[in-house]
Amino acid sequence: MLHYADTLASDETSGDMDEMYKWLFSSTKKHISSAQLLTSLPTEAEICLEASFRWYRGGRDLDDWLFAERELKERVWDQL
Repeated sequence: MLHYADTLASDETSGDMDEMYKWLFSSTKKHISSAQLLTSLPTEAEICLEASFRWYRGGRDLDDWLFAERELKERVWDQL
């Protein structure tokens, strides 16, 4: 199985990665390109803004940052 995955993963631009994902994970997984994912991720400024909203309501800085980062990434994943 790993040999098959390595063979298909060697040329992402030819569309073989999509075939590998279908073969490994069936159709229940989301199929997105790494470029699409990277451009969709929240920026540091967006995370900072979201965390500051939580912090102003009496929160804790690190916990608020981590919560905001996770929440924004989950929103992106749900939209993809």
